Amino acid sequence: MGLKICKDRELIKDVIQSLFLEIWEKRNQLNVTHWNAYLRKSFYRKLIQALQQKKQTHPQSIVENSLTIPSFEQILQEEEIQKEQNNKLQNALLQLGEQERKAIDLRFKEGLSYEEIAQSTGKSKQTIYNQIFQAIKKLRKQLHHILV
Repeated sequence: MGLKICKDRELIKDVIQSLFLEIWEKRNQLNVTHWNAYLRKSFYRKLIQALQQKKQTHPQSIVENSLTIPSFEQILQEEEIQKEQNNKLQNALLQLGEQERKAIDLRFKEGLSYEEIAQSTGKSKQTIYNQIFQAIKKLRKQLHHILV
């Protein structure tokens, strides 16, 4: 997302670092339910703010070379592609077995470690590794055309 707005990789890295530092400092006060949306919007705002500050401190030509604002049509196209890919991913997840889907959900949606999943399901850590490996392998096979 950042490279579509600004070509300056170092500035993007600085903004990401700044954002995560800010989140870490506010971690006890934050009550966020939709982290993905929160992170995207916060990153976008911080990047625009950083570009505005850069514009004030640097000559116009430097900032113009780093700014690339996508058109409205490009944004809509990218959102449509993202929705389509999400739908394909959801369908592919439904093709997994119940135990594999549960292991994937616990690992990637809930963010649990392999040890925590093993404890919560009563299975060995190696079994969880194997289930997740097999599930990812199946997902890759089903989704190879949209990941390229």
